[in-house]
Order: sequence, then C-alpha cells, then structure tokens
Amino acid sequence: MIRTVVLTITASFAASLLTVVPASAAYCQTEHGVFVPEKSSGVPSLWAPTGSIVTIKPNQQSRIWAGVAFTGTNGPPGWVDLAPWSFPLPDRPVFSLITRISNNYSPTIYRYAGYDTSFVNNQPNPGFVILRTNDDHPGNGSGAFIADVSVCT
Repeated sequence: MIRTVVLTITASFAASLLTVVPASAAYCQTEHGVFVPEKSSGVPSLWAPTGSIVTIKPNQQSRIWAGVAFTGTNGPPGWVDLAPWSFPLPDRPVFSLITRISNNYSPTIYRYAGYDTSFVNNQPNPGFVILRTNDDHPGNGSGAFIADVSVCT
C-alpha cells in the first residue's frame, strides 16, 4: 500500500515536470549574463507574455556577500537558513536568487531561482522578468549574481 502511494506521488510529480515546457513553444528569446547586484531591489530582464515559459539559469560561480558580519560569500542557492516574513520570499533560503513577473496590473509573488528553474507566466497580464536577492536590506553587502533568462512563447 505504501509503495503504491509513493509511486503515485512520484508519477504525478514527474508528469507535472513534463508539462512545464510544452513542445509547442515556437519562439524563444534569451538574455545572457543578467547582472543582479546585491544592492539592487530588482533588475528587469525580458518581457514575458501571459502563457510564456520563463527559464532562469543562474551562474553557480557568481557570488555575493550579504553584508552579515563574520560571514563569507554565497552563490545563487543562498544560505541554508530560511527567510523570515520580512524578506521578499519568506520560507526560502536567505540571500538566494529570486524572480517574479512585474506588471502594473496585479502584484506577483517571488519564486526561488537559486538553481535552474522554469515556470509558466500564468499571470493575467504580461510583465517583465525581475531578478533580485532574497535580502531584506539590499545594499549592505557586495557582489552580484549572474543569470541567463529565457522567455519562450
């Protein structure tokens, strides 16, 4: 019985991954080397129409120093500590790379982008892909993350 449940969850999870990137995506635009400084509260990248597939591929060699005394630098995955409610993306690693779709019509939530990630822009309106660090006080550290951003329609 337990094996059946585990296989069912695994199959459902695998199916959801397969549907993220449909074969019908006809046109893709990529911006390479998007520079996301620790001090920034949001770096705009490509325009993402509703229904488009957004892919973020961070350079794992890029580093920031979060501005916390007696700590070293970290890459896009961030720290192992999860962010409190005061951060842009609570319950995800602090000082990690995060993204969202920004438009003038509706607020959007951030998504974790510390590792390669793809998602469908299911917002009712198009907007720009925004990248930033999951930092409640951007600007007190140094360095930058670098990522490639693709949008396929």
